Amino acid sequence: MKTVHYTVQYSWNGFFAPITNTGSGLNLVHAGDIIKLGFTLNGNFGLSILAAGSPSSVPVSCPSETPHLVAGAHEGTPTGLFYGASSSHYSYGWETSAAWAGTCRQFSLQLNDGTSPHAAVFEFFA
Repeated sequence: MKTVHYTVQYSWNGFFAPITNTGSGLNLVHAGDIIKLGFTLNGNFGLSILAAGSPSSVPVSCPSETPHLVAGAHEGTPTGLFYGASSSHYSYGWETSAAWAGTCRQFSLQLNDGTSPHAAVFEFFA
């Protein structure tokens, strides 16, 4: 008998535009809006794809780069993780706080496949 160990990792291609991933841009959003972060894993793997405690956000120093404006989600966008069967991609509706105006935060989404967290930095305005 032979034992074989393997690791399955999702195929991650970054957050969809207009969200810019960490290292390549700063996202400017209205504090208190729901922000829709879309991504694909090249298939529907159910809604149990996130690691425990994910996603999360933490305050960070605002980078010196010029931010680009990201509109809040459309009316009726749910919060939390959802899968769009017609679009074949995942989205996470991130409910931000009005109290974050004038600050920056790093949003991190950790999948349950053992890969590093996927992050984006946001600057909030009132």
